[in-house]
Parts: sequence; structure tokens; C-alpha cells
Amino acid sequence: MLISEAQFGSFVSRCKSVLYLCHRNADPDAVGSAFALAGAFGGGLGAADDLSRTGEALSDLIGADIMINPSPEDWDLIVVVDTSVRLQLGTIPLSRYGLVDHHQDEGLREGAEFYIQRPAKSTAEIVWKILKENGRKPNREMALGLLVGIISDTGRFKRASAESFLAVSELLEAGEFEYN
Repeated sequence: MLISEAQFGSFVSRCKSVLYLCHRNADPDAVGSAFALAGAFGGGLGAADDLSRTGEALSDLIGADIMINPSPEDWDLIVVVDTSVRLQLGTIPLSRYGLVDHHQDEGLREGAEFYIQRPAKSTAEIVWKILKENGRKPNREMALGLLVGIISDTGRFKRASAESFLAVSELLEAGEFEYN
């Protein structure tokens, strides 16, 4: 079922334990987005198989504790983040899951209890809107994770949209950062 960003909190709050799961070779958009969601709503972080070099660098920088190939049985709900097709999750089985993604593939929609999937230049932009719509204020590390996700997925703004720039402006303010 397609839900709005404002509805996200009510869906995840129904579960005792939530895992935010990134695709294999998780990049900064996936890592920063999952980290911000876990920080705002509670839960654990996981990735299929590994992190990319830049995803690992971001994880170290923001202090994200990401489990590699976590056991889905340990969680009431898995929220798949920045992942468009099942193949990107390796051998991790999905049973009860939701989806937050900016890709437009339909591969993971079927079977999802809920999904937020709309055109955006990064999943981090969608996650920023989820936080705002649910009244969740990011800490400095969460804001940095989302910023790096947007910068990375837009190719340092070469593919950015007005929404990308607005999100970056708001995140710079939220994290009390100077862009340089």
C-alpha cells in the first residue's frame, strides 16, 4: 500500500523491533537514509553483503553500527531503504517489510505492507521529508548522513533538482553546518 511521508511514523510505531535494511554495496544515500530513519524512529541498521567504500566511510564518520546480512527473524518489520529490486538484497529473505525508495522499479512493491516510492534525486530527500512530516528533528550525525546521501546521489549537484537544493539548505541549517 502506498503511504505518504506523514504516515510513516504510525506504520513503524506498531512494531516492537524495526530493521532498516540497505542494499548490497550500500552507498551513502542508503547508509545515510537508513541511519536517519533508525535515529528518528528507533531500530537497527543492516546491509546485504557489504558497504561500498564511500558507504563505509560515511558509516564510520556518523557512527552507524550496521549489521552485515542480519537475520530477518530477529525483527518484527524490515524497512528496505534505497533498494529497487529483490536481487540487491542477496540471500536475505523478506516476509514482513516496507519500502522507502526513490527508484521507480516496481520489484519490491508487491508484497510490501507499505511503501513510499516517488521520483526524487535521492532517497535521502524522501527521508528528510519523512522526518519533517513526523515532527522528528535530526541530530547532527543524521543531518550529515542525509546531506552526504543527497550530494552523492546527485553527483555533487549535477543531477540535483529544486527539491534537492531545498533539502540541502534545510539540512545545513538543522545540523548547523557550513557547506564548505
